[in-house]
Amino acid sequence: MFCMSTETEGSLATRPSLLARLKDWSQQTAWREFDHDYAPLLRNVARKAGLTDPEADEVVQETLIAVAKKIGEFKHAGNRGSFRAWLYQQARWRFADQFRARARVRPCTEGRPLTPPLSPGGGEGARRAGEGESEAATAADSLHLEASSAASEVDPGFERLWDAEWEEHLRQTVLARVKRQVSARQFQLFDLHVLQGLPVRAVARAAGTTMAAVYMAKSRVGRLVRREIDRLRDFDS
Repeated sequence: MFCMSTETEGSLATRPSLLARLKDWSQQTAWREFDHDYAPLLRNVARKAGLTDPEADEVVQETLIAVAKKIGEFKHAGNRGSFRAWLYQQARWRFADQFRARARVRPCTEGRPLTPPLSPGGGEGARRAGEGESEAATAADSLHLEASSAASEVDPGFERLWDAEWEEHLRQTVLARVKRQVSARQFQLFDLHVLQGLPVRAVARAAGTTMAAVYMAKSRVGRLVRREIDRLRDFDS
């Protein structure tokens, strides 16, 4: 199975060139790019934390507004993942706002998010629905507590959810970029063998090709994947 190492996942982050352009409000292309890249991440985290679709949309909108207002204050700390941590803080309070607003509307019935709990870690298809739901429920419940008490400490349940979704988001970003650089056939072979873990012989038989072609696809596509990972890592160094 293809997966990024913890070190690599933690090192990937937003390009400084994009962050610099975001500080200029006239750069509409940059804001569209940011919305395209990060709105799905925010929406996925919101849904898996227990918010409804309208509430998730509200979190996305309010977080993007907060980023627009505060991006001028953001200074890269020189540490990998610094934007990731900054965006996490911007999003975290918007999530708490939503649970706080929900509690005001339904104070007697709101003990837990109304949507089903997610499986731990979120990413990779919610780590296959059903592989243990307690951690996700903990993440959502702790956000409720934070909203009610205005606690300032970082909530570990929500932080784990955020980290898992961020890593899956970056994994999909790398794969999407590489997919545009190779033929559909090559990516299919790479997908079947590396991503889905099928043996080379089984992939060759299913695709009607040779084992050598599978190995070549694995080598070429894998090299491009590593290059994209290195490129994104450089963006955040």
